[in-house]
Amino acid sequence: MPDYLYKARDESGKLVKGALEAASADEVGVKLRKMGYMAVSLSLAKKEIDLEGVLRNLRRINPQDLIVFNFQLANLLESGITLLISLRTIEAQTANKRLKNVLGEIWRAVESGSSFSESLSRHPKVFSKLFVNMVKAGEESGKLNDVLKKFAAFSEAKEELSQKIKGALFYPAILFIASIIVIVFIVTFIMPKFADLFLSAGLKLPLVTQILFSFGVIIKRYWYLIILGFCAVSWLAVKYTHTKTGKFQFDRLTLKIPVLGDLARKIYVSRFSRTLAVLLSSGVPVLRSL
Repeated sequence: MPDYLYKARDESGKLVKGALEAASADEVGVKLRKMGYMAVSLSLAKKEIDLEGVLRNLRRINPQDLIVFNFQLANLLESGITLLISLRTIEAQTANKRLKNVLGEIWRAVESGSSFSESLSRHPKVFSKLFVNMVKAGEESGKLNDVLKKFAAFSEAKEELSQKIKGALFYPAILFIASIIVIVFIVTFIMPKFADLFLSAGLKLPLVTQILFSFGVIIKRYWYLIILGFCAVSWLAVKYTHTKTGKFQFDRLTLKIPVLGDLARKIYVSRFSRTLAVLLSSGVPVLRSL
């Protein structure tokens, strides 16, 4: 929402100046009247490049921050504190600058009359459709605090499983990278020396050795092009897997990989079952859950 600069007079007639964030000039007028001011003039504030704001928006919100947010909000609501006061309290205690900014926008949206679920849906990069639908069901059933606790517990279990999978794959990934480095070192530095010995002795290199030797020569001469090509292909692959078709093809390929495919299938089925169970227990209809 844009910022408006205003000049207004208070009840004693004193001129006051300030800035307010609002969707329109009419909304600024309403806010000023609530503050006991009479508007004299309004103007849109000039937008300047806010480097800190850009960096704040780029900063990632850790899943653990959202888990803590859900638990805190659930406990505050359970204590009888209103949603607006709860959001303000959590916003003040949040260390993550981006989440703090998002919570401030949600508070303003709720204060202006939007429902909590509608306010959350305006931030799809932070709050998933799953969370928004659960909150909507909680609002309709009047059990928002219970829904928030269920989602927090669900997210915590999901994050714990994700960390275990990453931990299990870390060691094999390190071994794979180390193996690649060793192979490249052998074909680029060790293999040429053996090739020189063979040639000086008048012996013909075996076909496999010739191929490896040629491979090493190519790496030494065009290593920068190889690295550049690898980065370009990796970037394109990541971009492709973020498309609907690419994600489908990637998942399809993953499921066909021996051992890993079976593990992935079990993880997907387990995640689907837990997600559906949480949605249904929160009061979300079956069709909307699916």
